[in-house]
Amino acid sequence: MLSLRLPAPAFPAQLFPLAQVHDSFIVAQSNDGMALIDQHAAHERVLFEKLQDQYAAGTIPVQDLLLPVQVELGHAEMEMLAEYLPGMKRLGLLVEEFGGATFVIKAVPALLAAGDPKRLLVDILDEIKVHGKSGKMDALRDEVLSVMACHPAIKVHRRLTMVEMEGLIKDLFSCRMPHSCPHGRPTVVRFSMDEIRKMFKRT
Repeated sequence: MLSLRLPAPAFPAQLFPLAQVHDSFIVAQSNDGMALIDQHAAHERVLFEKLQDQYAAGTIPVQDLLLPVQVELGHAEMEMLAEYLPGMKRLGLLVEEFGGATFVIKAVPALLAAGDPKRLLVDILDEIKVHGKSGKMDALRDEVLSVMACHPAIKVHRRLTMVEMEGLIKDLFSCRMPHSCPHGRPTVVRFSMDEIRKMFKRT
């Protein structure tokens, strides 16, 4: 199914970042109150939809690894990976059989180039193990892409500059589904001024 870029959903008011809480959550002010944004969940959503669009277009950019990474797998994982190798290539993950239970990762999606290729492959196989039955990657697209989006997403306990926070909020609310990460967790919790006043018994 094609994933087309739709107009950004309406949001009650523009958000302006003010600070971070424990380098994990962005505090933002709006015209009608404030919001807390989970920076990891928000970035996951942004990357997930970017990967969705690239996958639908058949053009996930790849980055060749300077040193190919060898992965030893158990028998069940080895058979599973062999079945899904063509689908892995479309995901931007170039994996080849090396002999026996050993596979070699030669390239990864460019968005994930700074990550751990072996960990990525193992996590994708775990996701396939839970959801995969057909042997066709298209049937598992969103499940696998959500795993891929998690790896390079901004982590908790990472300090962001004001420019980075502004960029993340802008990117988030350009998404088709900005209010949750690919796993279903909320990205934003909003508080109206009325709710805030009630907390301080000012109403």
